[in-house]
Amino acid sequence: MLKFAITYIISGLNMKEKFIGFYDLKNADLEEIWNLPTTLYIFDTNVLLNLYSYAENTRNDFFNLIEKNILPLVWIPYHVGLEYQRRRLNTIKTEKKNFKEIENHLSKIESLIETDIKDNLKLNQRFPNLEKITEDLHANIKKEIDNYKKEIDKQEKKQPDINSGDIIRKKIEEIFNNKIGNKPLEQKWLDNIYKEGEKRYENKTPPGYMDKKDKVNLPKYTYSNLEYIPMYGDLIIWNQIIEKGKEDNIESIILVSDEMKEDWKYKLDSISCKKISIRAELKEEIFNKANIKNFTMLTTPEFMEFINTMTTSKVKEESISEVKKSFDIKVSDIPIITEEPELSLHDVVKKILKIQVDENEKKVKDSEYMMKIFQFQEEEKEKKLKEREKLFKFFNLNEIRKENND
Repeated sequence: MLKFAITYIISGLNMKEKFIGFYDLKNADLEEIWNLPTTLYIFDTNVLLNLYSYAENTRNDFFNLIEKNILPLVWIPYHVGLEYQRRRLNTIKTEKKNFKEIENHLSKIESLIETDIKDNLKLNQRFPNLEKITEDLHANIKKEIDNYKKEIDKQEKKQPDINSGDIIRKKIEEIFNNKIGNKPLEQKWLDNIYKEGEKRYENKTPPGYMDKKDKVNLPKYTYSNLEYIPMYGDLIIWNQIIEKGKEDNIESIILVSDEMKEDWKYKLDSISCKKISIRAELKEEIFNKANIKNFTMLTTPEFMEFINTMTTSKVKEESISEVKKSFDIKVSDIPIITEEPELSLHDVVKKILKIQVDENEKKVKDSEYMMKIFQFQEEEKEKKLKEREKLFKFFNLNEIRKENND
């Protein structure tokens, strides 16, 4: 009789209830739960590390949105904290390396005029008229480059340094104080995930299977007497999220992550726009195992934009715009440099390498075009001289023939 009753109840579920994993949380529902005490905002490792690529004002706005609106509702899994600490220094090194690469690009621009055009083409010997134009072009480019170098130097000084205090880490520590999950109790818990992960990755069951290709050869590492296999990092985090969701006071989970690989989200091209949806398997799994009511994922720009619309303590639109550009860089983007807001590294690079270089290349091409004109004129002169010589020889020959006939 009990079995019949359960079967009857299950068969009475509607389409959405039976296939809940294929339905996304609507914006209206998200607006209802965004600041409820039963809602939990979980932040992924990539969100914390991406903070190092933002301008100072943008980072501050990100932190302010959390502190002023949802501070009691935030949490990170233990493995997110571990990955952040292990990858933090390399992230800082990469950002420093980016500044060095910008300087190298600037040097190439100067060299293009100084060596490739002026010296190699020997303008002072072949085309004296062009030398003055090239000198002016070089002076203008050098002036612009010097200005950009000052801006780059200002930006670099605001970035954390390996040998100095990391203000970003300090802020993260403040926000997530007592809001970090516990480490695994024993190695067996991790080993079970690794064993399960082998089968999941083979069947392409999300999340994490896309990391196998890049991380399968990475060495294992040990921390706090526990052994970790890098390619199962996402799966460890996912299991820790599910365990957290089992707590009685949690009904909704909003995962803030910049993860866009197919083992987390579907990517659907719809005419000219791209629609993103969470993998149905993920939603179905967390609903069944954690028994929560709502689950969704937001990227950093989506998170900042959403919280900004739901609160009176607004942040600058420029900050959200910078995060969007960093998240989804488009070649056609042309940032406009202004005194306020601060320029991000992304803006500076694009301004240098897109706008200025394009303009300077145009000037160089104009100069090259002028050189070709001069070359053409010189060739025409030579052709005319040769024709005159032929005519002269022809007339001379005729005169000689005349004299012989006479």
